[in-house]
Amino acid sequence: MMVATMITYASGGYNSPFAALFFLVITVSALRFGAVGSVLCAVVVALLYLTAGAVAPLQQGTYIATFAFDRIVILQRMFLFVVVAVLGFRAAGQVGRCHCRAHGPLPRRGRRGTAGRDPA
Repeated sequence: MMVATMITYASGGYNSPFAALFFLVITVSALRFGAVGSVLCAVVVALLYLTAGAVAPLQQGTYIATFAFDRIVILQRMFLFVVVAVLGFRAAGQVGRCHCRAHGPLPRRGRRGTAGRDPA
């Protein structure tokens, strides 16, 4: 998250073409942490995006002018962060179900060295 924030800050804040890196961060969190983790990540990413845009070099002269000019883009991206979190979670669940149908359930983690073994 911090790497995406720093790249967004360094490349222009709200107008950065690298703000799409935040979508990658949210998608990976959806795959790894599930629904709650992905939505929480989307909220944190939205705050980091606002922070990176607010402290980045200003294009319009003042922060208020920059925010007023880019307000629609900022709100669209913040909404899309949450949409990507939800869709990423749904896609991860679908991939897991397809894997189970094709190959059986994934082995559960047990004690070290016993994953996938029959406990008997």
